[in-house]
Amino acid sequence: MYIKINGIEQYIMIKGEDLRNPVLLYLHGGPGLSGITKEPLMRNLEKLYNVVYWDQRGAGKTYERNHQSKQILDAKNKPTIDNMIEDTRQVVAYLKKKFHQDKIAILGHSWGSVLGSEFVLKYPKDVLYYIGVGQVSNAMEDERIVYEHLYDVVKRSGNKEDLKALDKISKYPYLKDENEIFKDLVMIRTLQAKYKIINMIIKPTTKSQETYNRNGPIYSNIYKYMMGFDLYKTPNYKIPVYYILGMDDWQVPTVNAIKYFYKINAPKKELFLIPNAGHSTMTDQPRAFYNALKVLRERK
Repeated sequence: MYIKINGIEQYIMIKGEDLRNPVLLYLHGGPGLSGITKEPLMRNLEKLYNVVYWDQRGAGKTYERNHQSKQILDAKNKPTIDNMIEDTRQVVAYLKKKFHQDKIAILGHSWGSVLGSEFVLKYPKDVLYYIGVGQVSNAMEDERIVYEHLYDVVKRSGNKEDLKALDKISKYPYLKDENEIFKDLVMIRTLQAKYKIINMIIKPTTKSQETYNRNGPIYSNIYKYMMGFDLYKTPNYKIPVYYILGMDDWQVPTVNAIKYFYKINAPKKELFLIPNAGHSTMTDQPRAFYNALKVLRERK
């Protein structure tokens, strides 16, 4: 259903088996991917929570509702970190009122972990706890780790052509603007998929280029913001923080998320490391992911 959020109509889907269960707001990745497409893959979580799938500003059905009027590209409505945090605040306020609950659990995945972390740091009184999946801690450092790992894999393979392509962007992701970084990212993700470092259901070159063509103008402010995103500067939380990380995540490297996790100060914190899972832990290992959330759900 569509609800008016921060000046535009935005789409949410609510699924659950018991209205008395806590509300879990799922913040999808991208930016620009759809949240509601994850519902069939995350349906088991609806036994534990009233799960809210939201297509954020510029994504999915929210994009479809607003793009023809070009409203989404207006300076006032174009995604920025500030208006997306405000979007989140208004969605949370709507859910608190609808379910008569004082606090909402937040699950942030990939880009959603950036938005989610920023939100819970700013509005802790609205949050039951935060769950980070594919957690971004420092975007530029994450990408540097990705590059170095990929370089080692390609070098061991003996593929001189691919190694030469990586040598051409040896400073990645530094000393570049957001458009150059995104174009290099297309190549990085393509090679990661080629060497089976990450899973991509859709051909990565096609998917990445289409994403860039549509999302580039919409999310240019977010891409610039991401270049300076660094959670290491803000390790203090007023709410419980839980990370559920795939041990094989080389899209947003788990090694860096773990490093940051141990610097977090929070009333409670716990790290769940899921074997044989990559960036999308909830779909790579759904049973293990469910069990981790079940532990949190049963905790007093």
